Amino acid sequence: MPDNAKLFNKNYVFFVVLLILLVAGMLTWIASARMLAFHQFNVDIGHESLNGVDQQVSFYISEKRRIVETFVHDHIDQIKKLASNPDNDAYHDDLVEDLAEYFPDYFAFSLTNNQGVPLFQDFDGLISDLCLSDVKQYLSGKDNYHPYIHPNTEGYHFDIMVRYGKGANEGVFFVSFLADVLSNIINSIQGPDQKIMLIQPLKEDLIEVVAEGARNKWFRNDYRLDSHEKELIYSRHDVKGTRWQAIDFHNSELHSSYRNELIFESLLIFFLFVSVAMLLVVRLRNEESQRLVLENQKKEIMGMVSHEFRSPTSAIKSALNHVSNGGAGEIDAKAKEFIDLAADRCTHLLLLVDDFVDIQNIESGNLKLNNQKVSLRDVVIEAVKQSMPYAMQFSVVYKLIEPMADDYVYCDVYRIDQVLTNFLSNAAKYGSENDVIEISIVKKGYRLRVSISDHGPGIPEEFRDCLFEKFAMAYAPKKDQKVKSSGLGLNIAKAIVEQHEGSVGFETSTDAKSGTGTTFWFELPVL
Repeated sequence: MPDNAKLFNKNYVFFVVLLILLVAGMLTWIASARMLAFHQFNVDIGHESLNGVDQQVSFYISEKRRIVETFVHDHIDQIKKLASNPDNDAYHDDLVEDLAEYFPDYFAFSLTNNQGVPLFQDFDGLISDLCLSDVKQYLSGKDNYHPYIHPNTEGYHFDIMVRYGKGANEGVFFVSFLADVLSNIINSIQGPDQKIMLIQPLKEDLIEVVAEGARNKWFRNDYRLDSHEKELIYSRHDVKGTRWQAIDFHNSELHSSYRNELIFESLLIFFLFVSVAMLLVVRLRNEESQRLVLENQKKEIMGMVSHEFRSPTSAIKSALNHVSNGGAGEIDAKAKEFIDLAADRCTHLLLLVDDFVDIQNIESGNLKLNNQKVSLRDVVIEAVKQSMPYAMQFSVVYKLIEPMADDYVYCDVYRIDQVLTNFLSNAAKYGSENDVIEISIVKKGYRLRVSISDHGPGIPEEFRDCLFEKFAMAYAPKKDQKVKSSGLGLNIAKAIVEQHEGSVGFETSTDAKSGTGTTFWFELPVL
């Protein structure tokens, strides 16, 4: 396999591997970003949900307290009568009837004196010792009473307490409500992939209420959160006016499911990309193999052209020159004219073969340069001297513009002479009648610019963009003269200059008022 083919294979394999790694990295980054966004989304949802639970539970408790206070205010006389006569069933039943109108969902109620001792016996067992203990704490004033869940075989509940009376007649009226009403609030806010609870942080994160109801509705051995559960808590919100905190749990199954979904999607995309990349590699290798075959065929054809055309054409030209010069005997003027024309066509054919060989070498990267340290001024002067006879055919002369920069460059003299010859011949062919072609060398920074200026009609605007392309010719010959060109000269010149790490360009004008003419230039780095 040719070296350039091996290099190509290494390059595209490296490129494909690099592209695959970049895609893998990009997919990993996207999956990580999506996972973080998913996590943050759930955190935000949890915060919003806990805010909702906090506000609604707080509002519910404050409303219950306000309504109990209103009830006590509106029924203070009845309450005092019952407190004075706790065994009077009529007073008790009247108060129960009125209480049911205010609180259809209440669980139990009771009255105590200012020492927290109940005034009548709770025959149903709904009022627990824990309730009475809380009453005494409420009356002590050491701490504002905040509701929490009281366990009871009939129903887990919480109490709302209000003072009534003054002095010796002061006491506490409290109403108990089932905790399930709080679970309804949680259930209305909790999303399908959420787990929200009310807990008591002061009792080692004791679970109070979940969406299913009070903690007795959710069976487990220990109703305190374990260490693993605490690690899964997204956030905590203190519920104002209570002893509770609302907490939201990290749903590990939901995150695992989403993570597995992301991994599957990323692997699927990566597999599809690798498959397409492999198909492209196979396609590139096939096309490269075909290109190499065509390249070899092209080289063979150009080799055949170079050999099969150059050798016989050179022999024909030599023979024609020999006949034209009288080597085969005298010939008349008409015959000499035709023989000289044929010899000229042979010369043009040889130049065309040389151009095609140069193009082939440039395109295949085989254009070899024999660089050496030279004075660019000397190269230009010699090229102008060699081109003088050609300029005389077009009735033009070359003029060197002094002073000419005399710096050294590192170049292939033969190839730079080829560039100069092309620019000089074009100036002669396309310049004006009796034109004076001006040649200058100017130093621009670390470069030498060689400029060749004619005073011809200039280059048409529509042709300027493609001037250095292959087979490009702006046909503008002088009167009664035919311009012979392969259309490859400028393309070859540009490639030669660029291989010397230089640049090439032109400036032209077709405006008769501002002056016409064209300047071709090239620059080479100063040694």
